[in-house]
Amino acid sequence: MHLRSVRRTLITTTALGLALASAPAVAQPRTAVSTNAPVKVVLTVQGPDGRLFKGRIKTKGHEVTTATGGTHACDGTNGGAHPSAVPTPTAALDDAARKRHFTWDGRGTPRSTTTRSTP
Repeated sequence: MHLRSVRRTLITTTALGLALASAPAVAQPRTAVSTNAPVKVVLTVQGPDGRLFKGRIKTKGHEVTTATGGTHACDGTNGGAHPSAVPTPTAALDDAARKRHFTWDGRGTPRSTTTRSTP
């Protein structure tokens, strides 16, 4: 009888251990992963009088300041529509302008706004 009781306890303990080991972990809040790591891109910038920049540029999303647009985030978050910043083409343009000392201009617009150019 004693052997039967020990055997039952051993089987129950083993089954419980296996069940706990294979159970999914309790959900923990995820920490934000930084996706705004600098990247190297190949960029060509043409101006009205010819090429202003052609080459590799290291960039990541950041605030840009232009004469008509003022200062705004150019990091892909689109006013909070996306949770994390990322490198963007406009940020790369801004970095190239700083590196080669040329100017550019433009306005940041909300994602839902359509802009048109006029001649």
